[in-house]
Amino acid sequence: MKKKKLPAHSRGSSNSFADLGLANAQEHQLKAALVVQLKRLMAEREITQTEAARLVAEKQPNLPRMLRRQFRLVSVVKLLRMLTAF
Repeated sequence: MKKKKLPAHSRGSSNSFADLGLANAQEHQLKAALVVQLKRLMAEREITQTEAARLVAEKQPNLPRMLRRQFRLVSVVKLLRMLTAF
């Protein structure tokens, strides 16, 4: 049986946003890390998204969007404030 040749590829960096060529890649990576921590804290405390939104003073529909990595319009400062609220 003949081995299949793999397509050409290169090793990525530690920042997948930079690998994708996105502007502000470092900021995106920081925001992603902060959102991961928010999700971890919610799981540890076993609270719902509604309870978490109330805790961090955020409108409930906005929190799930952030947790699904749609955080372009959220500042790093706001995410840090949310973490501090926990």
